[in-house]
Amino acid sequence: MLALGSWLAAVLILSLLGPMFTLPMNLAFRKWGEIGLLGLPFYWTAIEFLRSLGEIAFPWNILPLTQSMFLQPCQLAAYTGIWGISFWVAGANVFFYLAHQKSKFWLIAAVIWIGGIFAWGTAELDSNYPVSKNLNVAIVQGNVNPASKWSNGLNYSLDLYRTLTSNINDVDLIVWPETAVPARLNQEIRARRFLRKLAEEVETPIFTGALALDELPDDEIERFNSAYLIKNDDSEFTRYDKIHLVPFGERVPFQGLIPQLGNLNFGQAEFTPGRKFVIFDLDSNISFGSMICYESVLPYISESFVDKGADFLVNITNDGWYGKTSEPMQQGLLTRFRSIESGRSMVRAANTGVSFIFDPKGRVLTKSKLETVAVLKAEVPITDYETYYRKNGDIFMRIIILVSLFFVILTALIRMPQW
Repeated sequence: MLALGSWLAAVLILSLLGPMFTLPMNLAFRKWGEIGLLGLPFYWTAIEFLRSLGEIAFPWNILPLTQSMFLQPCQLAAYTGIWGISFWVAGANVFFYLAHQKSKFWLIAAVIWIGGIFAWGTAELDSNYPVSKNLNVAIVQGNVNPASKWSNGLNYSLDLYRTLTSNINDVDLIVWPETAVPARLNQEIRARRFLRKLAEEVETPIFTGALALDELPDDEIERFNSAYLIKNDDSEFTRYDKIHLVPFGERVPFQGLIPQLGNLNFGQAEFTPGRKFVIFDLDSNISFGSMICYESVLPYISESFVDKGADFLVNITNDGWYGKTSEPMQQGLLTRFRSIESGRSMVRAANTGVSFIFDPKGRVLTKSKLETVAVLKAEVPITDYETYYRKNGDIFMRIIILVSLFFVILTALIRMPQW
């Protein structure tokens, strides 16, 4: 009953966001008629932003995803975050609706609204950030069935990735996907020796996903979904533990409020959230931060790494659970926005695909196909440029939320003549 209750609570909380949009819009439409639709872009953008907050954040099927293949409007993210694209798309739909219902004047407004952003975005793409250095990076996409990864045993994955990695040369970093090493790497001595030896053989640091298990003095155990940097020297492995875990997939949420929820078990991995944003340093005086899987759809994760000094970003993921559906490409394209927001290049290594490397403007430098074994190489531009969004954060969203609240109050107090 507790498990069922927690699931229902999550559904209820996520479902409440719908009425938070539809109720004020319905009230505005009833009192003001179609002029009330001008509040729609503000309400909708505010709701999508709220969906990105908290333990059960799920900013996935959002309006900016519809524009992820069009780099011109995507450049808005460098100034407003991804939310400016939500506002722009919602506004375009309002203009088209009003043009159909009321006057062709609104069609002109729609053309200017859309064409202006595409023209501006083209100019933005023509102006590049100053690049201090190019880093040669290789991605290894093993295409391992996630359901059989653990049953195949550790040797299967290690042998596969050694074969794919051993012929890579002239790169500064090799990136493997999430849990490419199916082991608790901080305790698995054999796997640690294997990785160290391989890094020395290819004379290149290897970055990989694996698990971690820490035993606390009071006999408690903490399990982590982690990422490790193995250098080709005798230095210690550097480890980052995933901070934002997938709700119900990797952890039952709200355990801070109700600790007993941690005792529920209905198939989730039940990891411990990581506690700090770890920066990985390379010998070339370049550092990076890593998002693990679902963290790539959350702007605060990538911004926190850049705040800590990351020169570029890495996303390791295992999208194999989705099979040949649209979700791997969707998540990969959502990652593109993190590059544009932060002004940093992005290296994305996926288990079954799609793997990408984006430059700071979100342009694709290399890309794999879905469900294929692949080794990708590209020069990753390094820049320390600070975008407007990087310097000022979610100022745009503060304005959107204030305007939304103003519209709600205005709608409740004033009846305007309908068109």
